[in-house]
Amino acid sequence: MKKRHKLFYRHRLASSIFYLFSFAALICTVSIVYTSITSSLNISGEGIVDGPVNEYYYKSGYFYEDEACTVKVTSNGSDVRKFSDMVNIAKDGNTIYMMSNYTVGVGTEEVTVGAKNIQVKRHPSFTSRSMFYIIVSSAAPSSEYKTFTIKAENSSGSIVFDGQNIEVSTDEGGLFNLYGTNATLNIIGSEKSNGEKNVKLINSKIKNSSDSVGGAIENYSGGTVDITHCELSGNSAISSSSWAAGGAIYTTVNVATLNLNSCTIRNNITSGINDRVQGGGVYNGKNMTIKGKMIIENNKSIINGVEKTDNLYLSYSTVDTSGLTSGSRIGITTSTTPTSSSNVTISPSGSAASTADYFFSDVSGYIVSLVNNALVLKVG
Repeated sequence: MKKRHKLFYRHRLASSIFYLFSFAALICTVSIVYTSITSSLNISGEGIVDGPVNEYYYKSGYFYEDEACTVKVTSNGSDVRKFSDMVNIAKDGNTIYMMSNYTVGVGTEEVTVGAKNIQVKRHPSFTSRSMFYIIVSSAAPSSEYKTFTIKAENSSGSIVFDGQNIEVSTDEGGLFNLYGTNATLNIIGSEKSNGEKNVKLINSKIKNSSDSVGGAIENYSGGTVDITHCELSGNSAISSSSWAAGGAIYTTVNVATLNLNSCTIRNNITSGINDRVQGGGVYNGKNMTIKGKMIIENNKSIINGVEKTDNLYLSYSTVDTSGLTSGSRIGITTSTTPTSSSNVTISPSGSAASTADYFFSDVSGYIVSLVNNALVLKVG
């Protein structure tokens, strides 16, 4: 009898041990599965999903992870407030939505894109003002300067500034607005293997009841715009009652500077109701240099619904064309009309370097020619 009891107890003990190990194995399996799930979803201790952020939002001085602007972007415990820092944090394929204008601070801010592909888009709620301000007030000390530099020198990366064709009620540049002698915008891009520019300024649409200038960029009161390897397309400056100029770029008369190198400016427009609708692609009023393979074509001005070709409009100004290279195509209009006895100088002697073949007149009846080593528009 005792022997049978011993066998019985041994059997129960073995069974208990077996079930105990089985239960432990089950717990371990559940733990592994849970860890795997939480790791893949990145679930925090509070049970809130905190997955990868693909879209960021800028509003009133801060960047946010959500469209409601409740979760600020932070880095090393501090709020991210500079656009350059936000681009550093962003991953390949991310989008930054601008919900208000970003003001560049005093000094130099440099945005380095690297190998990432970044989209910067106007948010549908943001229907006034430029996306970026580079403004030096006339009341500021003469030593104060603001320089905004965008570097996308790695051809495997890109940055696109996209107005998304959202109608913006402003009289200033839709994407970038420069003001003041010490205000500078530098855009340094590159080309992909297929020739595509890796910096683009596109689909910026401004419409104002009075003056409307610089669909993408307004360069006013002495600023400097220096752009390399950039595409500007689909931009527009529209006035319902007054002056419209510079569908892509507007450079004010007498004081500002514009330098373009190997850029493509196509399919931009100005539109209005009177003959002060000028420069469907570029309106230039002062110092301008163009070099490399420059394409300024297929831009239009629309006056009372009637379209006309209007690419580069020179308002009592000339342009240094000596650095242009093969393949350049530039449509030209001048504010002064040539006559049979009087040519209009486009590029002065010494700055033309036999570049007449790269130009064509936007207005029928005129041709671009080299005369006494100067590039001129004359009666054809």
